Parts: sequence; structure tokens; C-alpha cells
Amino acid sequence: MIRWINNLKGFGILLVVLGHLIPREGFGQWIYAFHMPLFFYLSGYLFSIRSKTAWGGGKPQFLRLMAPFYFWSVICLAINFIVATIWYPDKIHKLVVYTAHVVLGGGQNGIKELGLSFFPIWFLPPLFFSNLLFIYMNKNIKSIAWKFMMTAVLSVGGILLFFIHRTLPFRLDVTLLVIPFVWAGFYHDRIVRKLNKPQWGVIMIITGTLVNILNIILSGILSVEVVLQTIGNPMLFFFSAWLIIVGTFILFENLLQESSISEYFGKNSMVIMTFHFPIIFFLKREIPLDDFSIFLMICVIMYFFIKCIDRYIPWSFNFKLLTSENCNNRWRAGYSHRLRE
Repeated sequence: MIRWINNLKGFGILLVVLGHLIPREGFGQWIYAFHMPLFFYLSGYLFSIRSKTAWGGGKPQFLRLMAPFYFWSVICLAINFIVATIWYPDKIHKLVVYTAHVVLGGGQNGIKELGLSFFPIWFLPPLFFSNLLFIYMNKNIKSIAWKFMMTAVLSVGGILLFFIHRTLPFRLDVTLLVIPFVWAGFYHDRIVRKLNKPQWGVIMIITGTLVNILNIILSGILSVEVVLQTIGNPMLFFFSAWLIIVGTFILFENLLQESSISEYFGKNSMVIMTFHFPIIFFLKREIPLDDFSIFLMICVIMYFFIKCIDRYIPWSFNFKLLTSENCNNRWRAGYSHRLRE
């Protein structure tokens, strides 16, 4: 993968962590304007730079996204049941409901008020289904006009579900809403070819920020929050998120291509997304520090946590590593390394 893309993913996941730390005001409003749509946009962009044969179908996408979702959700539920049985028996009934959430692809897999939840991985099922939907449409619909029309219809369906506050299993309501971001990412190079200069990136970020402020004022919302179906004015939401995302893309592609730390976090964004939530809860409860200091502590903790995951159970965040071919390749690599030693 191109290095600046991993840097951008690292930037995005660190914004997710920071967004869960700070109030939904000021800078928090800016983060929530685009940080989730950014990952859908990135998925579309990655489709554009890979050959169609590398896209895969349902099975590879499931092993990469849904298998980790279920694996860690089940572990989280098990921990919650053990803790609740010993110390909080009055909360076991909640866990029965959360079990249904997990089965139906919802992100609620633990008791958030106890800090025992991997809630942010609600994002994985919509990413999985948006990727599948994109792959199906791009392989079976040749006309760009028809692709655009179908995308618009699906997104309008998502908007209507948001307006009536109806969620669907696997958060398909989010999938429908954000599918335009996947397509926008896919056509990114064609759309912004003549604007791919740092100054345009800055202008687009500033303009998108102003549009987001306008959306918040006119809609009377505290901030955009996709998981809670709060987007305000749909057109302003899409336009604001797209402008900030594209501006950020331009800056990273032109100015921030190399950064070891953000690249490291970008390659392991799913690990951070899964574990940062309970770490935030316990640090904020036990350590009387400001949000920025806690943010730095989380970055350090996650750095070493990723090292442990990568050493012992890397497959838990990409079950494709458990396929026979990958296992054989990893064994050969380890055997060759031992011979060299």
C-alpha cells in the first residue's frame, strides 16, 4: 500500500480516539464532521488503485472485516458476563440484549458505563456491506449514469431511515447513507486531478469546516454523529465531509507522505479502533489528567499493545492469515529466518 495512505489512515484513527476523549464542541465538531466518512472514502480509493482481481468477493471481505468483528465481540461479551456475574448481577439482563446486538451486527457488545465495551467496532459491518455493494454494482453496472442513479437512490433510503431514526441489522442504514463516499473515493483522482495542490487542500478544508458550522447552526444539532443518526441537513453533511476529506487527501499526498508513527497506527487501525474505548474509560476514571495527556498515554499504550497482537494473534484482525496458503507462507518465512540464524 502507498505509504501516505497508511499515514492518512493513522491520522483518521487517531482522530477517532481524540473524538472519544474531547467534548462534542469546537474541535470535536470538526472531527465528527468527517472522521467516519473518511474510512468509507478510503475504501473506495483503495479499490481504484488495485486491480479488479484483487478486490475479492464476499469471503475475503468477510474474513477481513466481519470475522474480527464477531471474534472480538464474543470475547467482549464473555468478559462482560464474567464481570457481571461476580460484581454486577443486576446488569446481566443488559448483556442478553447485547448478545442479540452482536448476532445482528450491532456494535453494542458490552456495558459502556463499566468501560467494558468495544463499541467503536460497530463500524465494521457497514464497511463490509458497503464494500460488497460497491463491488457488485461496479462489476454488474457498466453505465456511470446508472451507477450514480442507484447510489443516489440507496443514499436517499439511508437518509430517510436516519430521519425516522430506524436502525437496521448490521447497521445497513449507515451502509446506505455512506455509499456515495465509497464511490467518491473510487473516482477521487478523476474528480480532483486539477486541484491536487496543497493550497487547494487548505481551501477545501476551511470551506468544509465552514459548511459544517453552517449545518450545525441551521440544524440545531451539537455535532454530526453518524452512529447516532445525527447528520443535520443531508446536503450540507455530504458537502462538508467531502470537502474536508478531499482537502486532507491532497495535503497528505503532497506534504505528508512519510511518517513512521502515523503509518504504524494506520496499518493497525483496526486494533486501535477495537481497544481504545475501554482504555479511555479506565484512564479517565483512574488518572486525573487533561484529555491531551490521556491521548498521548493511549498512543503509547496502543503502540506496545499492537506489538503484542502482531506477535501472538495477528490473525484476529484479518482471518485471511489463517488460510492454508498464508499459513504456509508464514511458516516458510519463519523457517527461512531460522536457517539464516
